Amino acid sequence: MRWLTVFAEFVLVPVLVVAAVWCWHNGIRTTAFKPQGEVPAFTATRYIGPWLAGCAVLATGVVGVAAVAPAAAAPVDAVPDHRTHPVELSWQDLLPPQLNCLLSTGWAAFCLEIPLP
Repeated sequence: MRWLTVFAEFVLVPVLVVAAVWCWHNGIRTTAFKPQGEVPAFTATRYIGPWLAGCAVLATGVVGVAAVAPAAAAPVDAVPDHRTHPVELSWQDLLPPQLNCLLSTGWAAFCLEIPLP
């Protein structure tokens, strides 16, 4: 699996970057018009959507490879589990402190009919 990550980081990303730059340059066309009579000279810039969209897709691919490659390179057992016993969680541990405070009082047990632990 590590060879795939090296390939993605050192071969695929530069190819995607070069292709994105190529798409960007093809997506912007500049045309210069000469003056004609009383009309002054001007430069028009035309943005070609499909080329710019292709550049955006390739840039997203670069970001995706950069995000996924480190996770794919790390073996599953890289982070050891140092817990000696499994952690027991209850549904009350998942509540925000404000609501947990209400549940620890008799108000919640009375109004919501939730038994207290």
